[in-house]
Amino acid sequence: MTDKTIPQTQMVPGYQIRARILDVYPIIWRRFLLRADNTFADLHYALQIALDWSDDFLHHFKLRGKTISVPRMFNEYTHSATKLTLADFNFKEGQRFLYEYNFYVFWQIEIRIEKLCSVPVNSFYPKCIDGKRAGPIEDCGGPSGFMQLRDHHLVYANQWMLDLCHLLLEADEMTEELREEIDAKRNEYHQLKYWINIERFKRRPINQRLKLYADGNDEWHHTVEVG
Repeated sequence: MTDKTIPQTQMVPGYQIRARILDVYPIIWRRFLLRADNTFADLHYALQIALDWSDDFLHHFKLRGKTISVPRMFNEYTHSATKLTLADFNFKEGQRFLYEYNFYVFWQIEIRIEKLCSVPVNSFYPKCIDGKRAGPIEDCGGPSGFMQLRDHHLVYANQWMLDLCHLLLEADEMTEELREEIDAKRNEYHQLKYWINIERFKRRPINQRLKLYADGNDEWHHTVEVG
């Protein structure tokens, strides 16, 4: 029997959404929970935060013959993403639509409605619940440019890790020469950091920023570094 003296968590309609960057391999993706009354602007900023992009370029959603975006100069002919909610489209499970960003290189992200669900009202949304791999560098030339840079830099990143392992495992003691070699490797790390960590997906800093966004705190614009 339910104890009526204990407050029950109120649930509201929501969506589980998966966002996948097209034409990038291995696949880079993010999974979100949103309330049904979240706007397309909320989804736009969630994507920007979850991929660690800057929101410096124009964007739009394309679905059901509509073009939707956060109002900006030069894109006033689209529907306002700040006014349209997800609930306005009465989505069904499995439905897909497209998000495009930076019209010079056209990053394209496929958005799929994975589940219609209920979410606790006493939490923040959008919320990132899963994903794979670091977001691509946004101004690298789009998917093709990113893939070329990835193939090039991963060779050096892998060699850096092998060299560092050999350096540390073969050393008998910490000498001045070894310290200098480690310092040199540290400098190389700062140049290769993104490519060394490209397979890492860190959900915690994403959700720290998403909570700031949901709370209306402008600090969400700044990347949160978490070790």
